[in-house]
Amino acid sequence: MGIFGNLFSPQPPSEEEEKKSSALIDNLRKRRGSETGKWLSLMMRDQSNIPTPGEASTPAQVDQRPELKEKPYEPPMRAQYTTMSLQAIDPALLTQELPKSEAVEWVNRLFGEFAMQSAAFNSSAQGTHLIVTVHAPEFELEKPQIGEYTTEKKVRSFKGHLATLQWGMLVQGVKDKIDVYVVPSEKILNFMLHDITQSSYEPFMVIDSVVVNGKEEWHIEGNVITFDTIPLLAKELLGDLVRVASGQMDESELFAAQDKALKLGETVAQGFAPVSGAATQMGSASGSGEFSQLASWTAASAFIRAMDQDLPRLIEKKGDLTAAGKADEAKRVDDLITKLRTVSGTIGSLVAEFNPSASKYNAS
Repeated sequence: MGIFGNLFSPQPPSEEEEKKSSALIDNLRKRRGSETGKWLSLMMRDQSNIPTPGEASTPAQVDQRPELKEKPYEPPMRAQYTTMSLQAIDPALLTQELPKSEAVEWVNRLFGEFAMQSAAFNSSAQGTHLIVTVHAPEFELEKPQIGEYTTEKKVRSFKGHLATLQWGMLVQGVKDKIDVYVVPSEKILNFMLHDITQSSYEPFMVIDSVVVNGKEEWHIEGNVITFDTIPLLAKELLGDLVRVASGQMDESELFAAQDKALKLGETVAQGFAPVSGAATQMGSASGSGEFSQLASWTAASAFIRAMDQDLPRLIEKKGDLTAAGKADEAKRVDDLITKLRTVSGTIGSLVAEFNPSASKYNAS
């Protein structure tokens, strides 16, 4: 299967690796309940974590209508932040119009953050088995009842995932609940097609909502969290996947360095050192470092770093074009984002297979 083999047929972790990762899952699960909810509530109340409001309007400004570019981020459709997926995408779904609901907004914002944050993280993980790929959520709509007619569509459920070579994170839910699971990557596709609640896996985190004074209020184990804290939540969850997949964690990593991106070995999975297993195997078969001197590896690292700088700009540009009603131009930018992510995933797999120790974990 060539360079795509690792992504489409991920090898399960060894028994020793699985035990180590499972112990980390159990440890992290204890932190991802009430403790995470309280931390997010604290971040919400901390003025340094809340955007500074602009100056008060004057009467002379009342009739001015400036172009607003600071609306809440609305992630583009699934293709925008799918890099290398475990499942083919139905082109018809790319133009699917989803009904408005808070659950849809929350899960889309969450995966939008996963996409941007994983792009930054991946630049520090080239040449390892920890490259993160993101598969946007799939939404299932409620089916109309016999004898009942309504033009209003409602989301029945949704599922999406992100994954490294050996471990994945499944996010699924309904209109008032979002469940997060951490499972081996080889099981992700099965749980995208079947109900994980019928298995022995327990949720890693549960986010649920209740209606208070006519508005939905979201909680983690009884602690109120808000839409504005989703970037912080996404960073913790993405970091957890990397910790589990690497088998490394330092307690100081948790709930820390909110202003810094995830960087392998520094802000996440501290103490991780890449294992050049593939290089060792090649060395024993045909001489150590057979491919290590290829100029392609330097070019690959440079391209990925450049793409990680360009993607946030393209995402912002696509949002601006969409807001301005320029659908054709927005679609062209969307296509470019999709292709760049696909190329990045392919290059990352190539490096991991043939030169796993090329960039270590300290690429910037």
